[in-house]
Amino acid sequence: IPLGFFLFMGVCHHLLTCAVIIPLNMMVGTQTAYHQLFAAILFAAAVCYLTGLRKMTRDASTEEGLKAIKFICVVQLAVNVSLRGVLWIIAGVKGFQDLFQDGKAESPVIMLVFIYAGLTLFNAVIIWDTLKTSIKWLPRNMPMPIMSCFSSSAS
Repeated sequence: IPLGFFLFMGVCHHLLTCAVIIPLNMMVGTQTAYHQLFAAILFAAAVCYLTGLRKMTRDASTEEGLKAIKFICVVQLAVNVSLRGVLWIIAGVKGFQDLFQDGKAESPVIMLVFIYAGLTLFNAVIIWDTLKTSIKWLPRNMPMPIMSCFSSSAS
């Protein structure tokens, strides 16, 4: 396992999530936006994981395989941008508005801001990775077959 990947996933992602889930449930567990955020993130992770597994089994040297890879890239990009990007920001802002409107501003808001910022950074990295993968695969064309100079039709 590459060191950067281990540090990002093992330390930044899993450790942060494990450390904050109980305080989050205690502070904002009744907010609709909180449930929308985490349901959307878990759904996006499931879709991208399962389609990613399928993408790894496709043969990019065939037309059918390349089309499948491109389709999966589009699905992953759409899911990550819409759920990890757009919905994450909209529901996050709504959650903070509800927090201040409900008068719960005395709860450790600074902690919530840091948690949201950390998870936003994680989502941005995931979107960036999906975008890089799409840029890699979507413009690809099928390789041209190699014509042999010893073709049987040359007689």
